[in-house]
Amino acid sequence: MTSVHEGLLIDIGGVLTTDVIAAFDEFCAREGLSGISIRDLYYNSAEAQRLFHRLELGEVDPVEAQPQLASILGLPEARSDNLFRDLYTGVHLVPDMTRSVEVLHASGVRTGVLSNSRPGA
Repeated sequence: MTSVHEGLLIDIGGVLTTDVIAAFDEFCAREGLSGISIRDLYYNSAEAQRLFHRLELGEVDPVEAQPQLASILGLPEARSDNLFRDLYTGVHLVPDMTRSVEVLHASGVRTGVLSNSRPGA
């Protein structure tokens, strides 16, 4: 049985981009935060989980959340300025994925992009 698809809805982070969590962990390594993994914090720290969920739901603005995340990471408060921008430094579009979406769109497939994060806040 052949199926015809009229549209494509695609996520950004980790689909159209490189692995977001890996980029965040690279940031931690650059900052000298040895042994800290954003993935581990996400799954094992209630404080980090609450903050990330509130960010994903849009309940807190990323700029307002930066001091709390800096504290969770063990960074000085002064380092919270531009924290999300710096976390996303290692996140890049994956050319093959973006090209594939462009080809589908050009061929008439309706395309939509969504995300539950706000890169580079």
